[in-house]
Amino acid sequence: MRGFKAEHLLSCLHSSLCFHPVPYSSNLLHILVRCMWAVPDPSSVILSHQKCLCSSDMEQVVILTLCGQDMSQGLSLLHRVLIEESKGDDQHAGFELLGLKWLPVLTRLQAQELSPYEVGQALCHDSVDTLISYPALVCALRRFDAFASLRKLLPHDCSTSLSVLMSPTPEVALRQASLFFFKHEMIPDPQMLLTVGVFKPRVWNHTLAQILQQSGLMLVGLRVVNPDKSHATPLPPSEKVQHLRSGPSVALCLQGANAVKRLLDVLRQEDSSMWMTCYGSRSYQEALKDVKSLFPEGLGCTETSTMRQEQILSLCSDASASMEREQRCMLTHAAQESLSGASLRHGSLWQTTCLLIPLNAPQHSPVHPQLDMVEQLLRAGCHLVAGRMSKLDQEQRKRIAETLAMSSSGREKMEHFSTAPCLIMALQGEKIVAGLRLIVESICKERSDLKKVMMIYPESEKEAKQLMLYLFDATLP
Repeated sequence: MRGFKAEHLLSCLHSSLCFHPVPYSSNLLHILVRCMWAVPDPSSVILSHQKCLCSSDMEQVVILTLCGQDMSQGLSLLHRVLIEESKGDDQHAGFELLGLKWLPVLTRLQAQELSPYEVGQALCHDSVDTLISYPALVCALRRFDAFASLRKLLPHDCSTSLSVLMSPTPEVALRQASLFFFKHEMIPDPQMLLTVGVFKPRVWNHTLAQILQQSGLMLVGLRVVNPDKSHATPLPPSEKVQHLRSGPSVALCLQGANAVKRLLDVLRQEDSSMWMTCYGSRSYQEALKDVKSLFPEGLGCTETSTMRQEQILSLCSDASASMEREQRCMLTHAAQESLSGASLRHGSLWQTTCLLIPLNAPQHSPVHPQLDMVEQLLRAGCHLVAGRMSKLDQEQRKRIAETLAMSSSGREKMEHFSTAPCLIMALQGEKIVAGLRLIVESICKERSDLKKVMMIYPESEKEAKQLMLYLFDATLP
């Protein structure tokens, strides 16, 4: 409903879309009503099996309980917490409601859990007697720095009146959530969220590894976007990305806990003008829109519940690879000119080739050594003109192996592409088809740790043109 209100669509909603009346029956009463105040068996709750988020810069879960016959004050507070506090700073938006449970009466055990007084304190016994005399509404809420934020909103007399109670610590909140809510009644904790960053080439050339290292996020999507082309995927509609709308940019999709905040923190902490040419999703909702806009084919990671709910695909093959396009364009003059068009601007020695790198998951770091290798290639004079993170199916791997006339050892290398997503890139440079091997050897001589990075690329101009036609649109920049 908050989303409908933000889009000024509440007036368009008919009550029939929100409520569905059904005839009363004892069976429906048992199914829909009585189970609403059922709670887990306390003896079956094992707190050590659950994760408690204590850090204020992570999303925290807090329990807010409204008690008493008259809950008007508490409901006004809940409205403020959920609606009014969500206005303003996108990154520090209001609380998210994870679970809501009405209890017509509290047991003594539940009252002891909610009481702000410890057992043995003078007011503990009286507070428990008061709490078991009235109904309660238990709310599970989530946001960054939840405890400090909620305390600022509570009435000064809430603890003495027992009308509004909150869990004092993350540990108590975890215990209360486990005692009042079944697992299926809570909105799942989005531990692996998504965010999007867009960068100009000079940032990509020098600081990609730094971004991933400092944010601790995992790369699940990469795409070179060129807004100058009419068919290009649009960049996010924001004033902050106007400078990104000319020339190619690199869009990254990153995944991890609190991904939006962590990427923005990295971008904001730098005082360099280089970071002024960057964009990062400013909220989780904006991040989802950016992912769907910039990565419509899907992401190179295992499908999560969030991706399933938001209908974001998990890649299983490369949607851009086309044998039909390759065969159609192979002998056409237009295709040949498009692949060598850059040579007309830079000279006859300027060439285009492709590079394929499997992204096997790093063991102890979010930074792929493969991405470090790409940075080194770009610093060495290679120009990234097109590229994407994708996954190759069996037929696509077979076609690439045939195009590159691979030996048996080369075909074994292609098997590494079956178990992980990969980077598929178009690079340009002087004599790059024949010279790429020398560039790689020079990099590995200085950086021995990059020798283990596996790469596949054409070794002749014929192979390069054929593979380019198979993997990329013929109209490269």
